[in-house]
Amino acid sequence: MIVGFRALVPTGGLAGWRLLDRTLDSQLARAAASPAIARDVAYMEAHLPETTTAQDLVDDPRLLRIVATAFGLESEVPKKAFLRKVLESDLGDPSSFANRLTDRRYRTMAVALGLSGASGEPSTADPALLKQIGGDYVVTRFESDVGEQNEPLRLALHFRRTIGAIANAASADTSGWFAVMGQPPVREVLQTALGLPDGIGKLDIDRQKALYEAASRKLLGSPSVRALADPAKVDAVITRFVARAGLAEAAPAAGGVALLLGGGSVGAAGIMSILAARAG
Repeated sequence: MIVGFRALVPTGGLAGWRLLDRTLDSQLARAAASPAIARDVAYMEAHLPETTTAQDLVDDPRLLRIVATAFGLESEVPKKAFLRKVLESDLGDPSSFANRLTDRRYRTMAVALGLSGASGEPSTADPALLKQIGGDYVVTRFESDVGEQNEPLRLALHFRRTIGAIANAASADTSGWFAVMGQPPVREVLQTALGLPDGIGKLDIDRQKALYEAASRKLLGSPSVRALADPAKVDAVITRFVARAGLAEAAPAAGGVALLLGGGSVGAAGIMSILAARAG
């Protein structure tokens, strides 16, 4: 929870998503102006330019928290030795630690900061990077606050914010689905929206890619992640995800209603079919 600020999320499901979408700009402005976030952004802008090594960053707990949060890695902050190893990885070496991690958010952070020492001066004093980290920190803190109230809505916000970089990448046609699989929040949204099974992650990576391609062709009309460069298709995925996530949340309640009905003619299955029809 953001001290002095609370995201407005009065309901979940499609109704909650539409309200959140409609009020997003004003809510983000309020979040950015909240004292706790404003102080953190100012601290980052003052101290990140002084950071020239990975050790410098992990030695400053507050700065590390702010930067890691901006890259969606706030939960990893206690793993200082791990993060230092990520940041010091030679990103030009395919076998380096950061390049071997499945979750690509680590590599994204390492690339942005340039603290490995293998590629010249770090980027930590770059005004464009400071602006990016500050903005992403505000958005990520806001999304986290939304998630404390409704996790599917947080995932939907994150998906819409990040899928464009994957879909528009030069390598989208060949490795786009691998990029999706390497970002857990994005993967969860697409896995749910495309109707893929929970156990898909246990399959061979190429088999996973084939299943994503087949499901994407069916829903989006194209097997390529590049289809999600179209905002209308992104909205279609989010609508489907939020509706399905809402049904999953409603399932226990539907079972309880069926018990109250005493196993009558409606029953849990009937209630779920009604909910599904309403969700489209």
